[in-house]
Amino acid sequence: KHAAGDYTINFAANIFSNSNYCAVGSAGSTTSTAFLAFRGPVNTSPTVTEFRFRVGDAALNFSDANRISVVFYGD
Repeated sequence: KHAAGDYTINFAANIFSNSNYCAVGSAGSTTSTAFLAFRGPVNTSPTVTEFRFRVGDAALNFSDANRISVVFYGD
């Protein structure tokens, strides 16, 4: 975690053969009814070892969510 709503997922070695993969994510809160969006990649290009993303509202106010799900599709 870099800051509020700013995260990096690190991958184990040899998960992907290249950085041409797709990330699909969702975020939500069990304590709020606010709509939260998954945004990624941010500030960096995806690599075979990590993926950086953010969670925030429509006005780009980034915040932590207690429910985050991310799935990756690639080779």
